[in-house]
Amino acid sequence: MNGLSIVVIIGAIIGAILGLDHEYRFFTPFDKSISFWASDATGALLWGAVFGICVSIAAVYISKFFARYRNWTSFRITFTGGVLALMAIGVSALGWDYIDASEDRWSTGRITRFQTGFEEETGVETIQGNAATEFKQAILNWYTVASRIASKDVTVDAPSVLPASTPEYAEILGGMLDGSRSYDWDRLTWGDPGEPCRGPFGDPVSFRVLSVDDAEGLVKFKPWDPAKGGLFDRDVSIPPQSEEIAVVAATRQITLLSDADDGTIKYRYACPRSEDAASRVIFVLCKGGGIWRVCGQTDTSGLWIAYPYEAMGDVRPVHIAVKELLDAKPFQLAFEETNIWILNARGEHLLALSLDGHIVRDLVLGGKPVQSTVSGDDIWVGTDKEVIVQIPTGGEPVDHGVPGKVIGLASAEDGIWAVVESNGRRIVGRVSDSGFEPHREVIAVITGIVSDGERAWVYGPNGLLRIDIDGSYETRISRSLAAPIAWGTGAIWARGSAPGYLLRINPSDGSQTEFKVANKIAGIGTSSDAVWVGDSEQREVIRITPSGTISGRWRVNINPEQILFDGDALWVADPDSSKSVVRLPISLNTR
Repeated sequence: MNGLSIVVIIGAIIGAILGLDHEYRFFTPFDKSISFWASDATGALLWGAVFGICVSIAAVYISKFFARYRNWTSFRITFTGGVLALMAIGVSALGWDYIDASEDRWSTGRITRFQTGFEEETGVETIQGNAATEFKQAILNWYTVASRIASKDVTVDAPSVLPASTPEYAEILGGMLDGSRSYDWDRLTWGDPGEPCRGPFGDPVSFRVLSVDDAEGLVKFKPWDPAKGGLFDRDVSIPPQSEEIAVVAATRQITLLSDADDGTIKYRYACPRSEDAASRVIFVLCKGGGIWRVCGQTDTSGLWIAYPYEAMGDVRPVHIAVKELLDAKPFQLAFEETNIWILNARGEHLLALSLDGHIVRDLVLGGKPVQSTVSGDDIWVGTDKEVIVQIPTGGEPVDHGVPGKVIGLASAEDGIWAVVESNGRRIVGRVSDSGFEPHREVIAVITGIVSDGERAWVYGPNGLLRIDIDGSYETRISRSLAAPIAWGTGAIWARGSAPGYLLRINPSDGSQTEFKVANKIAGIGTSSDAVWVGDSEQREVIRITPSGTISGRWRVNINPEQILFDGDALWVADPDSSKSVVRLPISLNTR
């Protein structure tokens, strides 16, 4: 065995021992049931040995370099290389210990400062910022109440809550703090990249207000979203303020509460965002009875948790058929000039509403509805019983049997287009008063259909196909397409290649154009002269002209998956909301 091998073996052994010792002393598992030997020991041995080998080889070759000028023997070269290797390994081990100990001291000091801040008595006089004292007191009052709600000391309808917030706001955010509105958390972005927030999902928490400042114009946030490439900019527009409305930006800390072993309260980070674990949010304050109360708030990334419509100068959407849809899942809306039809995925009922929001028909189908479309004066509904139901306006339903599961429906000049699945095959056909007439079998990966009445386009992962009345078809584009997809204003509209982009497909030649119109598209609807896009992040509906220009925005405060415009009002459905359908009268001349 030559000298280099001996030095390398000794370096590997010493490196492995020092690596194992270092990792053992600084081992702090999240789960105390996991031992060091079961989790980190192998890795410590490997990186220590590899480090020792690399340092030893480098030391021997450095010795050989200088030996050229000294005429050293092989033994002396090996000995010098070994000494250099041991010294380098030892110094590196001491440096590693110092660095990790410094990080521990810094982290311990940060946590100590964090806990000390919450243990200190916090009054309005300790809050920094240029906002008036009455605004600081209103924010402090709300966070005191929010802590009690999250800890379940009080309920959202307790008398102590109302002096701090409006009843509607207390119901919204209070329900999120106590866990009864958990679906709202999916949209919000609390926490830091790589460090998920651990509260306040119904856990005891406490807040500490650091500063409250007046807000005006645009307030900038820098949220993080991997789908948008990491950090990105979001601007929140602040409404005009008055004697009854005030908007402030508050910086606060949030902590999870737990009992320490000595019986004292322990404060733990809930949402680390910076060195102080502090984050900024926007509050809208409304004055009533001489008292300022919280009536709206964003999260720490600038998304609205509770949107104060009146304070922002907007029209409040009206919740429709709340009792009838309480346990429903309205996944599609259809409009046939006089009624809005609502399909419910959790039952066999089909509701028809008048344009002012009153239920005028409640039909029981022979199965659960899966698809719908409007053609002429009739509404057509496909069920899970291989039946398409034709419902004339004011007439009785007529059942049409089809040879398989209904995949999609679209309007036609006389009846409708339909895609059905039979034994793994997708069949495109027409349904009229005389029943189902198959036109063509298409590829098995078709997932939906749209039409302009005369022709139909079927779509799926393999692209878009045009089907003519005579059964001929032609490939228009080869890119993957999935719902939501809609026909309107002479084009086919779908989600684009990036979040928030709207894709317009020219059906005559297959040409494609994309527009950035939203943050995250949830739904697409069309009317005679516009496209309506639902933004699931901002909970708003955006009107787009055929050329791709944004011509209006309306906040609806539910996830806008289904969108209809009847000429006077927007109808929006969210299958996952407890108040799942809203109607919003709008004026296209004022936005």
